[in-house]
Amino acid sequence: MSRQTKGFTLIELLVVISIIALLIGILLPALGAARRSARTMQCLSNERGHGVGFIGFALENKDLLPHSYYSIPDASEPTGFRQADWSVTITGYMTGEEATYQAGTEAVETFACPSNALGGGSKHYSTHPVLIPSLGFGGPDDQKTVSSQSRTTEIMVSADGAQVPNLNDDAVADAYQIYDGDNLSDSGKWYFDSTDSDNNDEIAEGPNTDENSSQGHIRWRHGSNESINMLFLDGHASTIRKGEVLNRNIRLDR
Repeated sequence: MSRQTKGFTLIELLVVISIIALLIGILLPALGAARRSARTMQCLSNERGHGVGFIGFALENKDLLPHSYYSIPDASEPTGFRQADWSVTITGYMTGEEATYQAGTEAVETFACPSNALGGGSKHYSTHPVLIPSLGFGGPDDQKTVSSQSRTTEIMVSADGAQVPNLNDDAVADAYQIYDGDNLSDSGKWYFDSTDSDNNDEIAEGPNTDENSSQGHIRWRHGSNESINMLFLDGHASTIRKGEVLNRNIRLDR
């Protein structure tokens, strides 16, 4: 007796395809959200590592925090200058290996935010301009000690920074030190006074883009461009949404 096999009808195939398409439509956003969450967590891990580096530096350097960047004359160097930035300075305290300053190189993983928009660059995080000052660029040069600050759980050390495209390669972009008070706070005041009525006002958000005009601003690149990761002076890092970064987070204790 012959056996008859029954195939799918056209309607049955269309129903199966529709179900698969529906499942894909449901799962893809969830997978995208999971990837974004994973990138945010990796960025937080990077910043916690930076915290270890900053504290390690302070422990070996009379409680001082490092300069964000310096370039000083040194005849022993091939360029005639000795250069370093904060990422180079703290690397040894994070990995146990010395690092050298090379401008324009691609960031090692711990200084590269996985959510960055423009690819390479030596680092994608910006430091507080007074707490971690640059040397010899017109601003305050004095390094700060950790013990000089009593509100270590709420004072920002660094955060996601806007990338600035390299003139020779738009796909290579560094984040630079936060420049001045106007980039973070409408008040432009860098020191905390408990009697100030605007301590709990939110900071100015800035342009939230990666271009030359955004240099020195923080970058809200997580959570669909609505949040940043921020490292605090006690070493912890948190994801913070727009409207939650306050003047008190950028004002230092005198």
